[in-house]
Order: sequence, then structure tokens, then C-alpha cells
Amino acid sequence: MSMKFYEVLEDGTLEEENEFIPESTKVIIIVDDQFKRIFLWKGANSGIKKKFIGSRAAAELRKTYYGFAYRLSVIEEGDETQEFEFTIKRSRGEAT
Repeated sequence: MSMKFYEVLEDGTLEEENEFIPESTKVIIIVDDQFKRIFLWKGANSGIKKKFIGSRAAAELRKTYYGFAYRLSVIEEGDETQEFEFTIKRSRGEAT
């Protein structure tokens, strides 16, 4: 299973992480190669600028590296979908 996690930094750069660690001040991009999904998770206290930068970065990642076969979903903290929760559980080896 191939999954990547990128924290969106204030200056627009992406920092690769080993796992998804939800913190309200973070914006995180999750790329799921198995199901061809890109999730943009926006922490509740991450700020408008970082959320905007994250949206642009996720769209650029999709366009440049993954292609339009990958579906992009935006997830707000506190409003996570079942699909998103399942993806995170799979990344931690908890899903069957």
C-alpha cells in the first residue's frame, strides 16, 4: 500500500510526513495510490492563508504528478467522511 502525507507549510512548501497526525493548526495532503485519491485535510485553526495554499498545492500535485484519474476531496476538521476515516485507518494498518 502506498500512501504519502504532506504538511503544507506557511511558505507554500510541502514537508513529507511518515503518518497522519491531525493537529488543528495543520493543513495536510494525503495521497492514496491504491484508491487513486488525494485528500486535503484542513485543521480548524490552520488559518485562511494556509488553507488557500493547501488547496493550490493539492491541485498542483494532482495535475503534475498523479493526473486526473486521482479524485481530490477537501476535508474540514470535524467533518471527516467515512471514506477519509477508512483511508487513515488503512494507513495505520487498522482496517481490514
